[in-house]
Amino acid sequence: MSDRHKPRRGLSCVRCRARKVRCDNQSPCGVCAKEGTECIRTSQDRRKERYSQAFVDGLQAKATKLEAVVAAVRQALADSDNPRDQRKPDSGVYGPTSVFNTEPTAPYDEGEHLVIRQLNQDPVIVECLQQFFKWQYPGHFAYIIRSGFLHEFLNPQPHFIYCSSELVYALAAMGASIADDPNIKSRAIDFYTKARTRLLSGGPTGKFDRPSVASMHALLVLSFFDLSHGHNSSSWMLSGLGVRMGFDLGFHLHPESVFTAPSNPASPEYIAIRSRVFWGAYMADHFVSLVFGRPTQLKKSDAWTAEPEDVRESSGVSPEYLFISNSADGEAPYSGIPIASMVTLIDICNASIDDIFNLGAARHKLAARYANKLEVVRQFNHQMIQWRCSLPLELQWTPRNVAVGADNPTKLSIRLYYYMALLCLNRPFLDVGVDGNDISSPRAVVLQAVDEVLGCVTRFRDVHGLQKASIYVVYALVFSVSVLLILRPPLTPWERQPQIDLIMGYIHELSSTWNLAGKCYDQLIRKMNSQVSAPSSVPEVTSQGSPQYYVDDPAGLAAMSQPPQSIPGSVGPPMFLGSDFMVNDWEPIFLPYHDTMGARPQ
Repeated sequence: MSDRHKPRRGLSCVRCRARKVRCDNQSPCGVCAKEGTECIRTSQDRRKERYSQAFVDGLQAKATKLEAVVAAVRQALADSDNPRDQRKPDSGVYGPTSVFNTEPTAPYDEGEHLVIRQLNQDPVIVECLQQFFKWQYPGHFAYIIRSGFLHEFLNPQPHFIYCSSELVYALAAMGASIADDPNIKSRAIDFYTKARTRLLSGGPTGKFDRPSVASMHALLVLSFFDLSHGHNSSSWMLSGLGVRMGFDLGFHLHPESVFTAPSNPASPEYIAIRSRVFWGAYMADHFVSLVFGRPTQLKKSDAWTAEPEDVRESSGVSPEYLFISNSADGEAPYSGIPIASMVTLIDICNASIDDIFNLGAARHKLAARYANKLEVVRQFNHQMIQWRCSLPLELQWTPRNVAVGADNPTKLSIRLYYYMALLCLNRPFLDVGVDGNDISSPRAVVLQAVDEVLGCVTRFRDVHGLQKASIYVVYALVFSVSVLLILRPPLTPWERQPQIDLIMGYIHELSSTWNLAGKCYDQLIRKMNSQVSAPSSVPEVTSQGSPQYYVDDPAGLAAMSQPPQSIPGSVGPPMFLGSDFMVNDWEPIFLPYHDTMGARPQ
């Protein structure tokens, strides 16, 4: 019988095919019977069946398409959980009437928490931050949320609100400026440069076009670094950028006023933080305006946020980042941030500045206008005394105990701001009430303010030294010496020479910390000596650092006591240290009121 007529053998069972052994085609087969397993028969053999190429290509195309769909779904799910798209705004906040309706949120920067993690392991950075928060905070940095910043700095997570690498470098620059170690002090400009470069860089990796609370804080801190080193124009511009970024974030708006139907109502803590940031920036802006004599950028009428409140923030903050007083003079302990009190003081100053330095009536009514403005100054002085008496008990002081508590940086900054405001607004009226009997006259108020400034600064210097002093001390001393140098008879500058020498010594000592003090000191020396023709009128610095002035020319002494010449057309608010302070003459800076407003009234 030929092979093709042989009967076909049945197909092997499933188990024998899997094990590739010969199957006897019985049911059950011998192998399965021997092993005691179920023998499963099959009637189809697909080993020789082949699919067409078109069918295979179609399956491959479908598989590729399905894989692409699955990948897209996975990416969409991942993006919905990614903070980048949740936190990155499409535009800024413009207010409730804006056509834009996007919530102000901080941008997300991948890898930022890794940078912060490296910075919080750097002992120099940590030391600089401790110096800053201990000696410079709050002062004009009340907008920084210390507890929030330190929590994010010491425990970095992918999501940041109060902390950024730029803000860390900016604060480190301020802290390095007052460091005891000269090696750390020398790194201040390096920290400043890093912060400014990273902050102002554009492009997809830059921070300039991605507003955030931390970036706004960093701009304001950099502004005060420039201010403390005498770079006034740069300080003014950086301050403006910081305030503009704050407006872009909507920090002046109350959440309930902007978002009429929020899915998650703003918590009281969130509202309080927004209020704190705005009013802290408000304080900083008005201080810059006071010393520059320029318009403010933040107006109280712009604020829709909650009213300012004094803050207690020491709880939960490590002692290394706090000022802890060791004074034994019986002072009341204080570690808060008096935002509401300072805003009230600023409002008193603003109202009086508007009344005093607006031209108002025509020039032929100058005498009447001068008398009216003098009355405004007297009312201002009375309001300032009332403000001082209304402070919380732990912040109050009197002329008799002005030195008590002045070694506390927070208390010192409050008192010096108070005295700077008095000096600014009373200075144009120094030649009014010179009989010595009117204790409420601008001259009497100014001279008492100078005495009390020296009492405060001397107390701080005796306890801590001036290396840790803030720029409030520099400006208060410069304001004080400026009014002493333009005194008219019967009290001339030389009758206050011991005070002038002491103030100049303090400014000279401060120049080792702040370049601003060094520039002011040099300018003051040049201008004072230029008004005295004696060749021996060069200051000699004693071992205590106080310069002594030797003038052996009576004509020069007489010239020194004369008032400065009038500068026609120089009208405006008081400007002690404008951006041109180092290049302009002395006289335009320290003019009596009647010289700035025209002829002296008869």
